[in-house]
Amino acid sequence: MVTQKKTKCIICDHRPAITKGLCSNCTSKVRAEERRKLAGVPKYYLTYRGHVVALYPVGGKLKPSLLRRKPDNLPKAKTFDLNKYIQGFTREQVKSFKTCVLKLANN
Repeated sequence: MVTQKKTKCIICDHRPAITKGLCSNCTSKVRAEERRKLAGVPKYYLTYRGHVVALYPVGGKLKPSLLRRKPDNLPKAKTFDLNKYIQGFTREQVKSFKTCVLKLANN
């Protein structure tokens, strides 16, 4: 009868390791910590009817997130005010920006 050596978790060193040297408890903690981290500094801000949405770069795309702050102190170079005309964007793009802001604001 051959017994396999049980490896212990590299973080807690108490429970047996299941995947990548981690136990299931530590694996779930690491995943939760990764989800909690945002992408850092927002790339752009959208303002519309007093609501502010930050666009974070995630995996090559921009992920919108509603911010509970006033649009007064945002950096002007990164802020798009959808209440006014925005040069360089088509009408459909501006409409999709507005619906994105309103969807996040109403939820």
